[in-house]
Amino acid sequence: LLMGVRLGACFFLLARAGGHFVRAPLPEACSVEALRRSNATSSTTGRTALLVRGESFRGVHLGMPREVKRQVVCLNSSYAIQRAVARCHRRCLVARPETDVYLSTQGCVGSLLDDGTAFRWHSDLTEWYGASSKNEADLVSRRDATTQQGTLRRGLEGIAARYDYVLVWRFDLVPTATLRFPPAGDFVFFRDHAWGFPGWFLPCFRAIHARTDPSCFEADADGHNAYRCNEYAAAAAKAVTGYAPKRDFDCDPASILRREPRVVDFDRRTHGSGKDDCPRANVYRSPTHAGRFLCEYLRDFFGGPPCDDLGLYQAEIRDALQRHHPAALQDRTVKLRLGLLSL
Repeated sequence: LLMGVRLGACFFLLARAGGHFVRAPLPEACSVEALRRSNATSSTTGRTALLVRGESFRGVHLGMPREVKRQVVCLNSSYAIQRAVARCHRRCLVARPETDVYLSTQGCVGSLLDDGTAFRWHSDLTEWYGASSKNEADLVSRRDATTQQGTLRRGLEGIAARYDYVLVWRFDLVPTATLRFPPAGDFVFFRDHAWGFPGWFLPCFRAIHARTDPSCFEADADGHNAYRCNEYAAAAAKAVTGYAPKRDFDCDPASILRREPRVVDFDRRTHGSGKDDCPRANVYRSPTHAGRFLCEYLRDFFGGPPCDDLGLYQAEIRDALQRHHPAALQDRTVKLRLGLLSL
């Protein structure tokens, strides 16, 4: 639990650490003076940094329990899905040549794959996103990537050059339109999935997400979320700009390849009503139900795998669990997701 408190010109968050509330000020890099100085000394470069971070080759987990879905990454279908998503990212996020792409992920080393195949897949991943001398492609060890803070922190540390704009995006977050990129210097905090901000804000954003005592990352049903980190970053940004970050990205309406019949995202909130509204990006978790649209979108436009035979995915996951984690197949939820048990 975190709560915001403003004392004079300083913003604090009350964070639970060690069972007690502690008053956690913003990092020094986020002070008004530091941010104004960073803004004043920044120069226009015409370049954008895109950091794609998190768990690559995650594939679909069909709504598995938290402790099981981490065991069914890096399957053959995961490779095909990630390749399609990378192609989508290249179209929708890297819309101009002045974009440097950075990658931060644990990849598949230490997963179900042998290390040789895992390193080859990561080499392919780097190629899909357009490797260059500025491309940060060193793998983050799984020991340091037990939460999303590990890959996020490592990726932010790798962005050394000055940029006009920085975009941070998840490997499994699928956009369905080309972003207005960069969106005129806007601050955009899209859940804890993606962030966009002017380059001069990078030192503050990096300091917030690197801090561990106390950390702004909180445990939840799926792992750890960064929503409280957003409170820090939003407070720092607003203190300088006078306005709160936007909650979603602008796009080029002409770039929308296909719209959902009902524009409903995974948290079941409708988004947009007019014909020119930008469709909200979504995390791809399953080829069925709410994920059906994303599966067909990736299949039809970016060469993604088929969507019509759920049994193919169920059999692949079942075989992986049988070979490596057979005890998981005794779980009722796992049986239901794999079609081994009827309601």
